[in-house]
Amino acid sequence: MVAVAAWLNVATTAFAQAPSLNAVNADSTLTLLSAPPILRFGMDKLVNTFLFRADLNGAFTLPLGSLLVRQQYRRSTIRTSTPATRDDEDLFLRYDLPLSSNLSLLLANTAIISADTRAIGLNRLQQFTVSGGAQYRPIENLKMTAAVGGEYNEQLGIVDRGLSLNGNASLQNQRFEEYLLNADVQTAYSALANSRTNAQTNLKVGLARTFEGGGQLEFSTQYATLQREFYTFVAGTDQAGNLKQAAPSVETRTERLLRLNARATIPLFKGVDADVQGYFEDWTIGRFYRDAVDQVFFTSVRRNVDQVRFSVSGVLRATFDGSTHSLGLTIDSRDEVNAVDERFRITDADLQTLRSAEKQRDNISVRTSLVAQSTWNLFRADTLKFEFSSSLLRYDTPSPINYDDRDELFLTTNTSYTHHFSSIFSGTLFAEARLVHLVFIKAQRSAQNNWNRIFKLAPSFVYASEGFSAHPQFELLANYTSFDFEDIANASQSFSFRQIQYRDSLVWHVGRESNTTIESRFIFRYFERGEFRWGEFSELVRDRNYEAFARILVFVTPSSVSGVSAPNLSSKAVNQIRVGVGGRYYALSQRGANPALRIPGVQNQIIGPETVIECSFASGTVVRLNGWYEFQFDKGILLRQTPNLFLSATLPL
Repeated sequence: MVAVAAWLNVATTAFAQAPSLNAVNADSTLTLLSAPPILRFGMDKLVNTFLFRADLNGAFTLPLGSLLVRQQYRRSTIRTSTPATRDDEDLFLRYDLPLSSNLSLLLANTAIISADTRAIGLNRLQQFTVSGGAQYRPIENLKMTAAVGGEYNEQLGIVDRGLSLNGNASLQNQRFEEYLLNADVQTAYSALANSRTNAQTNLKVGLARTFEGGGQLEFSTQYATLQREFYTFVAGTDQAGNLKQAAPSVETRTERLLRLNARATIPLFKGVDADVQGYFEDWTIGRFYRDAVDQVFFTSVRRNVDQVRFSVSGVLRATFDGSTHSLGLTIDSRDEVNAVDERFRITDADLQTLRSAEKQRDNISVRTSLVAQSTWNLFRADTLKFEFSSSLLRYDTPSPINYDDRDELFLTTNTSYTHHFSSIFSGTLFAEARLVHLVFIKAQRSAQNNWNRIFKLAPSFVYASEGFSAHPQFELLANYTSFDFEDIANASQSFSFRQIQYRDSLVWHVGRESNTTIESRFIFRYFERGEFRWGEFSELVRDRNYEAFARILVFVTPSSVSGVSAPNLSSKAVNQIRVGVGGRYYALSQRGANPALRIPGVQNQIIGPETVIECSFASGTVVRLNGWYEFQFDKGILLRQTPNLFLSATLPL
């Protein structure tokens, strides 16, 4: 079972331009087996983009076995002068036929399609696979799977067919003295036409132990290799130096990952424990072309990237009567080295040019982070929470012509105070400050050195009674970006952004016996941008803007409008039907604050009626249809009328 899912991941990335070893561990089959089958579909519209989706997931019981289905379809259409449509389909079917308590046959099929009507180069991909195999479970916690299949692959208009093999062995929760041992190995190989091969191996081994008193110790290691060969267009030149038509070339990408993990949870004394964990990772990536292309120098070499990471972190947690506290420290180091090796004949000058270009990518970075959090339950109705975090990133580049060396300091602190006035009414006051200091070490980019300061004050309230609820939220925000050398001519100028915002959602049940509900949502924000000087704390406002959105709907059940009683309406099949009628309004305005700046004004308005129909069934099916008709205005002039429709349905199967 796990091997088939792993093989599916191989197939999914067989034609990808940038596969990653991180995808090797993806395994969604366990979730599908435990979840009931369900069908979801719907459509939506975002401005001029139309979206449609259809998903079917779950396991179905058949007379002789079980069928596992994972189907995802997405279609998006952008309405412009020339409509553009994109379709993405991902289908996975697996049939399990048990032969005995420990042996079963497996049949699997996948279909992966991506198509775009725009000429974006790689605008069509297709892959179809069929495989069959067996799963053997000699003991309860050991499972082995092997399968063989065929693949149809289309990329860049080139069709390849070939053979695929995969295998898996998984050992779960095996007792080894006082430790639990978990091990898993996955292998996959596919051989396509034109001698293209894709292969991967992933080995994971882990040990875990739990001590008396709650302490835990975990060790794990992972070793993975990956090879992908895919087509790409490379344009070369003839002997006269004229550009030739781009022809498909086969590019190979290899990856190797070695990762070691360790974690320990240590109870220190009552209410206080520590958690220490860390990892070491060595990740190597290689890229090269099967054949060299004339005058395209990088096709004659192999480019390698070796990235070594080391991380260690510790968290100290304390829980006392009425308060909880935590303090954490993390150190993360990364070292990236790029190299170029000659594969085909190339001049020394061109080889050195390529090596110099790759060496500019070398970098060493170290990030140190500190996080603290405390929560106090004051009295019975008050809660005070404090959070603080800081991190310092040091990014260095050995290359003398790479000017990206920099230090980045991040500081964030926030405090929130919540008071419960009654069982139905509470309020929270939230305050936050964020500071970011960016300093480029080398003079060539030092003009970009800056401070970004963000201050926020956000009071909010919650009122929830039997017949009425409201959630008003207010926000005051000030964002100041000041450059260190703003007084120098032709230097980057500091700027500011300030905003006041109000949000609310209201629900009013009209009368205890009535089936009528009024629901509304309001958003309003005013913001302005300008030139700013932190030293003088002065601002020249450039533009003033406001944005508003309001939506009000009156929901009724058919019994409240047709005189039919709810028991007669709600049959065994239908639980509830809700019909909502109302409207929505949106406005966006922008105007320059200084006539000398000549900022063009914007004044857009959208208004229209809206209706919603919601229906829930006893079977668990939920259908929602939402539509509204927009009248779009620009400076009071009607530009267009646009219908909008949103449909969603969830059907348990």
